[in-house]
Amino acid sequence: LGADVDNAISAVCKMMLINPSLPYASILPVLLNSLPLRGDASEGPNVYRTIVGLVTSGHAVCLEKINLQASNTFLTLNGGVNMAALQPLLSGQEAMILLAIYAVLVQAISNSSNAIDETKAIVSSGLKEIYTKASNPVYRQTLEGYLQSINDADLKQRVI
Repeated sequence: LGADVDNAISAVCKMMLINPSLPYASILPVLLNSLPLRGDASEGPNVYRTIVGLVTSGHAVCLEKINLQASNTFLTLNGGVNMAALQPLLSGQEAMILLAIYAVLVQAISNSSNAIDETKAIVSSGLKEIYTKASNPVYRQTLEGYLQSINDADLKQRVI
């Protein structure tokens, strides 16, 4: 069951790369909630390269709002996330999709991740690029805010 879902996620990511007119704001929250990959980690490089590419290219969908009650991405890290530290980044029950993206990316490089090395390298490189070269200050500020909510000091170091 997991491999079928992972293959479908990868196929959606491939469609996102070749068809910029897709409704990203509708697709991305569902895609993020389907991660991490569970059955076919070999799909990871394509999936995470697509997600990192949305952020590093400054795609407008990253600044769209997502309903947190429909999102499980913030709770995926072993060691947990300090939700109180996230409050400055939240707007009631909503946050930017960007915050959910960061949660998914950070989970992919966490100790509990089953991601293959190639996926971890893509994610790590992407997060470092966002942290050091983001043209939109909101991107870096959101990443810094998310990092403050992570309880695992070693994981924080791998991001920056």
